Amino acid sequence: MRQFGQNMLSHLGVYRMSILHEIEGLRVGFEGSQDYDLILRVLTKSSTSRVKHIPVALYHWRRDGTQESFCEKHMQKCVDAARRAIQEYLDAEGEGATVEASPDFKHYSRIRRKLPNPAPLVSCIIPTRNRHKLLKTCIEGLQKKTGYPNLEIIIVDNDSDEPETLALFEQLTKSDTRIRILRIPGPFNYSELNNAAVAETNGSVLALLNNDLEMIERGWLTEMVSHAVRKDIGAVGAKLFYPNEKIPHAGVFVGAQGTARHSWHSHAGNTLGYFANAILTPEVSAVTAACLVVEKHKYLKVEGFDSVNLPVGYNDVDFCLRLMEQGYRNIWTPFAKLIHHESVTRGKEDAIAKQLRSKREVAYFRKRWAKMINNDPFYNPNLTLEHSDFRPAKQSRRQPSWTDFAIHKD
Repeated sequence: MRQFGQNMLSHLGVYRMSILHEIEGLRVGFEGSQDYDLILRVLTKSSTSRVKHIPVALYHWRRDGTQESFCEKHMQKCVDAARRAIQEYLDAEGEGATVEASPDFKHYSRIRRKLPNPAPLVSCIIPTRNRHKLLKTCIEGLQKKTGYPNLEIIIVDNDSDEPETLALFEQLTKSDTRIRILRIPGPFNYSELNNAAVAETNGSVLALLNNDLEMIERGWLTEMVSHAVRKDIGAVGAKLFYPNEKIPHAGVFVGAQGTARHSWHSHAGNTLGYFANAILTPEVSAVTAACLVVEKHKYLKVEGFDSVNLPVGYNDVDFCLRLMEQGYRNIWTPFAKLIHHESVTRGKEDAIAKQLRSKREVAYFRKRWAKMINNDPFYNPNLTLEHSDFRPAKQSRRQPSWTDFAIHKD
């Protein structure tokens, strides 16, 4: 996905000769982005699954610092050539997608994908317990600050008892026929709350939402659904911001502390990120269920969230990894932006019972995903697991072997 935002291969690449002959190699008219154009045309004759990355520094681009490259002297010409190449690739897909300048960083690109016509019904699922002010803000965001044309809202009430919250439930259901209250009593089990709600939905697309979200841009749900309805896409995440404009979530990578970590956590909201991955649309192993969109049939195919082993923690990461096992690709998009007040309802892990439950969840996650720990396919082994900002590690977690350089015959 990030390849459509900027060229990820650049100067050093090895291609199958038969494909290069078939597409007649580099093309005149794409100077400055000829390698970008080349890989996109190669992909039309192959697939992204057959593109291999060797996680080793194989060469350095030596520069004397005195002479500009062609791209630096003719940046807009290179950008225009890149977008022509991208649009040709998208046209070949036949899905009606278009390329345009990224809104905040004009030299990068954004892909806009069309919704099906008519737009599918999206079932928005919001677990809650009391906290009526937070819930009211979230619901008003769906009603007044969301431009998506076809949705229903299921509020999953887990033993709310505050009069203000109960009054809000009554007011919402009377004023908006799209809203339903699903009451599920008992100990907090986030996985079970969502699974039970999914069984009651009418939509073909699910939007799992925290009750502490604020909507700030009308196009957020349209953007997420336009990706989620694609055949090969599993879960779609958003770019979330704290009220102070720092980032709580921009995708998840696996391995940190033996479990997982939110990328760019607590960094400035306008951070470009490592190779611009905080402002483009990258493929990732997982996204947070604080704001997650997925087609219902895909959710059911992996049997939803694990309510037995992961009732509260890591259930969203586990869910995304199981989608990957089924061949789906998970992504997050920076073009769906929301404010997140960070698990205010759930509270801190302070009680002894909560701490014991958390330890069980960590142990299960580490056992279930042992092969993924330290081997996230979307996180380079030369990058640190100690921080969220993709900085280089002191030592690579995997030494290169001859298989990294072997010719793949598949």
